[in-house]
Amino acid sequence: MFFVLALYSANIAEVSPAEIVIPLVAAIGFALVVLLLALLLIGLIRKLQKPSDSSQPYQLWDLNKAAIISSIFLVLFFTFGHALVAIGGWNELFRDMGAPLYWFVLSVLWVALLTIGAYFTVKTSRDLSKLTVVLSTVAFILVIIPIINIVIHDIKTASQSTELSDNGSIHTVDLVKPDILPDIYYIIFDRYSSARTLEEVYDFDNSEFLNYLSDKGFYVANESRANYKDSPKSIASSLNMNIIHEETAEKWLGRHTPKELITDNNAMHLLKSLGYEYIHFGSWWEPTRKNEFADMNVNYWAMPEFSWVLFQTTWCYPFSVEMNIIDNFSEVQYKRVLYKFDKLAEIPQREGPTYVFAHMLIPHPPFIFDAEGNYLSQEAANEGNQVTLRRNQLITTNTMIRNLVDEILSSSE
Repeated sequence: MFFVLALYSANIAEVSPAEIVIPLVAAIGFALVVLLLALLLIGLIRKLQKPSDSSQPYQLWDLNKAAIISSIFLVLFFTFGHALVAIGGWNELFRDMGAPLYWFVLSVLWVALLTIGAYFTVKTSRDLSKLTVVLSTVAFILVIIPIINIVIHDIKTASQSTELSDNGSIHTVDLVKPDILPDIYYIIFDRYSSARTLEEVYDFDNSEFLNYLSDKGFYVANESRANYKDSPKSIASSLNMNIIHEETAEKWLGRHTPKELITDNNAMHLLKSLGYEYIHFGSWWEPTRKNEFADMNVNYWAMPEFSWVLFQTTWCYPFSVEMNIIDNFSEVQYKRVLYKFDKLAEIPQREGPTYVFAHMLIPHPPFIFDAEGNYLSQEAANEGNQVTLRRNQLITTNTMIRNLVDEILSSSE
């Protein structure tokens, strides 16, 4: 429980309580299975070592030893990812090994620690009930700490009376349904910098692409600046057609997670009331991963972000990646971007008016494309120059946007 609650506590402003239910149940179930297996292992060992004189008192099962062994395993299991990041971050020798090799080295160390701990636990003839009580007390304290933080946060936010309407005024609009309802595309290309920033910071002239957009009828705000410094406030403000004043923004976001503000938004409700079908193109970021109000959700590998982050901390994640059981995060994002572009190009074929919201986390990191649109491995991205990586990903982003715009315009009535 601790590892799930600790992760939730550290990200409580961004994660709703409902998102931790399945990971919490899964973690508890996994812990019980590990405890049962440890109990069976001890029973098997004792059965094989059973004294020949069966008249002597003999205990086959030992719950205390099973609890200690399972505790050692669970701690190692849920801290493997953290250790992998920490060691790779500060140890130059490990960094030079490359991810697969230092994953293997750390696994050997973890197996050695588990083996040593299990061996001495099984072999000892001492009464371990007191040690079990101590470990249970420590575990209880570790669980209580994030729970206290969660309760304090909930009490604090519940006492705030600031609502969305406090941050600006939302006027009731008498909507008049036009004779023709055109398809609407609201596509966010996250971290797409202004022309001046690209020129000054990345030595990249983006005028050709901007001129292309102008020629296609787009309005290009050359001197625009971001209203907010982060995505939660920016997207929530746009979708709710409302200004979030900085002095009350933190209270506002304190009462509602970004996902709630972005999911249940005014723009979507207004357009659906006019007869639009709402198609939501999700990202890996939880607030825009999916929308329960959408008529259709489009995403690739739509695992909840909280579950994905928790999974990355476990021993299973690097093993699954190295064994090609699953894709790593960069590979998933690469496939997600291509999948969403392909599905966006199909929208004009749908009957009836369609409202599309698509959060495209590109040219946002991770850097997954080279300048030709090929997949850039995580290892290559880690070794590359940040300016070059961002510039190359932007070039590919521009190419994909142009292809999408041409396809939509040529296929639309």
